[in-house]
Amino acid sequence: MEIDELTPVLRGHGEQVALARAVEAGLYAAAVLAGTERQRVPATTEELAAVAAEGERAMAVLVADHIGLVKAMAHQRAPRSDLDYDDLLQDGLVAMIEALRRWDHRSGSYAAAYVEVCVDGAMRCNRAGHLSLAGRRRTSRLGKARRVLTDMLGREPSLAELAQAVGRSEAWVTEVWAAGLPPRDIADTDERPTAASDPTPDLEAWLATLPELQQRVLRDRFGLGGEEPMPLRQVAARHGMSQSRIRRLEAAALTRLRSRLHHTAA
Repeated sequence: MEIDELTPVLRGHGEQVALARAVEAGLYAAAVLAGTERQRVPATTEELAAVAAEGERAMAVLVADHIGLVKAMAHQRAPRSDLDYDDLLQDGLVAMIEALRRWDHRSGSYAAAYVEVCVDGAMRCNRAGHLSLAGRRRTSRLGKARRVLTDMLGREPSLAELAQAVGRSEAWVTEVWAAGLPPRDIADTDERPTAASDPTPDLEAWLATLPELQQRVLRDRFGLGGEEPMPLRQVAARHGMSQSRIRRLEAAALTRLRSRLHHTAA
């Protein structure tokens, strides 16, 4: 690998601020277009799409500027880590993108300083016996899907049911479960998902029977259909509601699904 590939691009602070502002505006425009953010300024759909596209281009520039820093940190840490270079790099890139989105360009600091702190923290989390950041997210996502299915079915879900719930193959579910311990918030964590004799319910069909808002809450909370699971406060912010309201919607949706499932089984 060439040394230049490991050297971050140092732009002037003013140029970094301009890029960060474009990213900020782009994220807002994208949220308005997706219906998850209320539009506060008059703009057409075409104008919002243009702002969102410009934000993506600005983010791509910032990522390209700092990717060398992440590679250098992964190379430096790999000999002393239980994770290999590729895993460290993956975790570092995720942390870098999140840091660039959160960087407060009004603080007067350079983005690279904040990125370095966040990436270092992400890589330090991966001590002996720990899953990588990506591995922990996959396991958490699978565990939450297992919990919602257990609530719905009144029993442990089968391998096929779990795979359908998270929009992945059965081989993916088996691999994730084998890579680390099942999530702590799931009962009987030493057990792996087993095959069930009864047919797998069509989860998408069951979700379609719910009101649209309840569907969105369950998808957001449990990562159904291939999305990443979201904490309660993030779901509440996304829908502009209180956490207690989201909790009630989640409970109502699960109750409705259990009722329909038991009625069908009877």
